Amino acid sequence: MQSDDTLRDIIAGRRRFLRLLALMGLGIGAAGVVSPAAEAATRIKKKVEKARVVKFRRASRPTRAPQAQTHLIDRYDTPSYAEDQFEFVSPSEKTLSLIAPTTGEKALGIPFWSEGKYQPDAIREVAHIMRDWRTGDTCPVDTALLDLLYDLQRRLGTTEPFQVVSGYRSPETNAALARQSRRVARQSLHMEGRAMDIRMARRGAGEIQRVALSLGRGGVGYYPRMGFVHVDTGPVRQWRG
Repeated sequence: MQSDDTLRDIIAGRRRFLRLLALMGLGIGAAGVVSPAAEAATRIKKKVEKARVVKFRRASRPTRAPQAQTHLIDRYDTPSYAEDQFEFVSPSEKTLSLIAPTTGEKALGIPFWSEGKYQPDAIREVAHIMRDWRTGDTCPVDTALLDLLYDLQRRLGTTEPFQVVSGYRSPETNAALARQSRRVARQSLHMEGRAMDIRMARRGAGEIQRVALSLGRGGVGYYPRMGFVHVDTGPVRQWRG
């Protein structure tokens, strides 16, 4: 048997060895249990390895192309609509679509200008739609008004017909309206076929007024309560009715 002194030396040496291991972070307790320092080191190592794996997986994922925003296009909207890129390019044909709500008549896609000139038959058709429905009288239409309406429709980016609230007015009709309201000019350009009050079903009066003003041609009257816009080929001016 070993002496008591020898046994105490062995135990003391083992304790010194275990303390040394503990200081190094690799110690094992007397019962063979991993020390807290070693456990903490192991946990940190595992977290670092896991973070590297996650980072690798994210880096290896294929990038997704951004989804295009869906835009609901009205059936009257032109595919190339872009107001800020609008240019006055001379087309091979100019057409106009009008609806007369008071009579229910429609004139869609009237080619008032083609083959390098205005088309008299088409312009007479426009004049018929613009006629004074109270008297049945017609008047020659100013071709500058047709050009203005054509450009306005293009700038709005639509082929939707203009609703003719008021087109040509005979002197009798204009005088009667002037007696009823001070808003009606006694020398109105409506009597000369140079003015039209318009609205659209899918474009607000405010939008039509704003775009008409941007053309910088003729007079523009804004009537928000009645929901229409006046355009004419007179001097450049604007008012609110």
